[in-house]
Amino acid sequence: MKDLTPFSLKEIQRKLNSVNVKINLKHQRAFPKERSRLLSFYQYKRRFVNISPQGYFSFSKLATSLIDFSFVRSLVASSYKRCGGDCFDPASIFLLHLSRYLDRFKSQRDFISLLHDQDQGRCYRAYAGISS
Repeated sequence: MKDLTPFSLKEIQRKLNSVNVKINLKHQRAFPKERSRLLSFYQYKRRFVNISPQGYFSFSKLATSLIDFSFVRSLVASSYKRCGGDCFDPASIFLLHLSRYLDRFKSQRDFISLLHDQDQGRCYRAYAGISS
């Protein structure tokens, strides 16, 4: 029987931690807007991923629990100015689009409707750093 240890969640987390560090070191351009001017703010947090007895889980929850997406701010920083109005955190917007894709929502309208639902959209809002 083959050793499946390299495919364990713990081993994947270990490898992705080093990838997260490399990505964040490579992308360090400061985002021009002050944090107080952001309508949302994404912060990476390792979270527990629930896997049902049948093996079902949310792909978006798994991805956001393993990968730090804060580097997105650095990638798009040149498109934002210090002056101007408040804005949503680009990392939050990216995560919402990624979640919609990974969890296979057929339409953006359905996903936005779910986001507005107080209970069902709570985890998506929390993972993206949007307070309700």
